[in-house]
Amino acid sequence: MEDPEYQAFLDLDLGPYSGEWVAICGSKVVCHAKSFNAVFKEAKKKCLQQRPAFAKVPGKEAWIF
Repeated sequence: MEDPEYQAFLDLDLGPYSGEWVAICGSKVVCHAKSFNAVFKEAKKKCLQQRPAFAKVPGKEAWIF
């Protein structure tokens, strides 16, 4: 069985956030920054009813094999 939240994460265009941390609530990026602490604090304010997911978006120099 497929997790809808995971699928929403896979469908997001995270290209604009290259090299940054993002916080995701539901199926939307609610904040982003270079610092995890900054993203965590902002996500706590914006995701009152949901538990945010956090991800570090690879920079343009990252290679995936």
